[in-house]
Amino acid sequence: MKGKMNKLSDSLIIVIVISIICVTLLSATTPTQNEVAKIKAGDGSAESFFGTAVSIDNDRCVIGASLEGEHGWGAGAAYVYHKSGNNWVEQDKIVANDAAAYFFFGTAVSIDNDRLIVGATGANTGIGAAYIFYWNGNHWIEEGKIVPSDGANGDGFGTAVSISGDYVVVGASGKALTKGVAYVFHRNGSQWTEEFIIVANDGMAADRFGCAVSLESDRVLIGARGDDPNGAASGSAYLFSRNGINWNEEQKVWASDGVQGEGFGSVIHLSGNRCIVGAPNAGPFNTGKAYIFRKDGGNWTEEKILTASDAAMEKKFGSSVAISGELAVVGSSKDNENGNESGSGYVYLYNGIDWVENVKLLPSDGAAGDEFGSSAALDGYTAIVGSPADDDSGSNSGSAYLFELSAQPPPVVKWEEKFESQNPPPGWQVVDNDGSGSTLVYLDQIVFTSGDTVRSQAGQYFWHGNFNSANGSGLIDEWLISPQIQGISNGDSLFFWAGAIGGNFQDSLKVLVSTTNSQIGSFTNQIGYFKVDGPIGSWHQYVFDLSPFDGSDIYIAVNYYIRHGGPAGANSDNVWIDHFTIVFDPSVPIPPDPGTVEEKLIPKKLQLSNNYPNPFNLVTTIRYDIPRKSMVLLGIYDAMGREVKTLVKGWQPAGKYTVSWDGTNYVGQTVSSGVYLCQFRTERYNAARKLLLIR
Repeated sequence: MKGKMNKLSDSLIIVIVISIICVTLLSATTPTQNEVAKIKAGDGSAESFFGTAVSIDNDRCVIGASLEGEHGWGAGAAYVYHKSGNNWVEQDKIVANDAAAYFFFGTAVSIDNDRLIVGATGANTGIGAAYIFYWNGNHWIEEGKIVPSDGANGDGFGTAVSISGDYVVVGASGKALTKGVAYVFHRNGSQWTEEFIIVANDGMAADRFGCAVSLESDRVLIGARGDDPNGAASGSAYLFSRNGINWNEEQKVWASDGVQGEGFGSVIHLSGNRCIVGAPNAGPFNTGKAYIFRKDGGNWTEEKILTASDAAMEKKFGSSVAISGELAVVGSSKDNENGNESGSGYVYLYNGIDWVENVKLLPSDGAAGDEFGSSAALDGYTAIVGSPADDDSGSNSGSAYLFELSAQPPPVVKWEEKFESQNPPPGWQVVDNDGSGSTLVYLDQIVFTSGDTVRSQAGQYFWHGNFNSANGSGLIDEWLISPQIQGISNGDSLFFWAGAIGGNFQDSLKVLVSTTNSQIGSFTNQIGYFKVDGPIGSWHQYVFDLSPFDGSDIYIAVNYYIRHGGPAGANSDNVWIDHFTIVFDPSVPIPPDPGTVEEKLIPKKLQLSNNYPNPFNLVTTIRYDIPRKSMVLLGIYDAMGREVKTLVKGWQPAGKYTVSWDGTNYVGQTVSSGVYLCQFRTERYNAARKLLLIR
């Protein structure tokens, strides 16, 4: 993976070991992407833009090529692939029975089991149409062409499509002076009939309601990228739920930090009790953001604002979005990782506490102008990402990539201090322990004119020590002490940066930990003693294992310590200290629980047992073991990876646990018969078991 990762050092780091320290790279345990296939049209040609739209369901995916020209320029096509063993094989090329130039068939696609729908915004004399196909065992057959009952030229019917069971929703964002509407069609046998027209209760001209749609069962999410809740074209999205043949507005959502022009709602995806909404124009100069909302009780609330760890202007992060269970994918079609506008994708994982960036997706052969990330879809742990401007079969012929994603939680930043405020953050102390000379000084990098390199990752402020710190006996003994940091656990590591400002002499730093208070005499645990090495103006990141302090609340001290420096600090120069983080690595093995519970009552390992009874009709019992205090997330998911109900979420002490599930979802409704997954997750463990519910 061509990711942007911090290095411990760009040159040799000399470490003087007094106590044994464990030095690890933060990036070393980060999961990597697993690209399993690159797919292209078997008859691919220039300017087809294969990958304009993508959708995936189980072992099938469909890709739109909206400008494919077999039936005239811009007629369009869609291609269906299925998984055969470890390979993805082209199953069919589908086109409209009445295909013609300028139909733009393939602008939007959606697949659910043996049916799929394709939008064609230029069909039906410019009104737009959508085409539904079913799989007859050998080929995909056109089942119906659907058009709006009140269509007009320029409506853009087919701009967005979504299918779930016997229902489809089609967006027409150009309708009514671009106010926009969405249409619901219902299947009866082989006939699809218009059942309802959805409009926003507060809709206005230019809202572009219907620019994106996502249907799941009896609920639909509809984007309105031109809506104005936070200023002109800041954007919004609406949730509707079905009651009989009516679709009622459930809630309107928008960005908590939105401003005008961000395009929130341009792309959306609904999955269970979560949805994700892209705002590709958010941030300064189209940096982009994505927003995850979660339904708890009766309301949808903003759960997380996602941004790229390497965010930059004009990346268009949020060009595409998808969510499934506790995984989310966000496309960034203008990212420059593999060349200008080559594109990328980002995978996020919910670890039971927060959504964290898991891995950056990059195609194995990405190149400038490919716009990888323009479209994306996710089913379980399989993601498909479109690259419509790829040139493998001619200029802008297009392609798509499939990835198998990891469910292993990445390292988590538990605590961080970047020193970004004008004054030292609360709780930080500087102690002059040598009796004279200057202390460590809190400085502003902008006005600090040493001429040395300023690390771009740092906050605006930093700590500076120099030879003037020496006392009359040549001793430099200056302390920087942190506030209390709570909840250290096995697998935690301390990272901080130190800089060599001058080139004449090397400065020494000690790193110490106290588990009682912030008095100097309490720092009896030395975890490092090293020289800050050159070259002049360079920075190095140092890391130390905090696992020995598992279960403790700690204070951290960095001691600028030099003996025999001389009255003028002849053996000292300058040092910078900046940016502290504590990172938890879930891959670190669990030590025995040191608690007072009788040993025979403490499980020896993390374990999720099979539920009993299984199959079950009314209630089943789930058992799991945790050998030490852990953050536990236990949930039920359907066969598509969509969350049904959270059974346990929170910290639990070591022990053996039993939980019952009565076959209801998160709002207490009885769910249908079928296969469900029970997923058990802690900071260090992830397991799942199949549950068979029979009504």
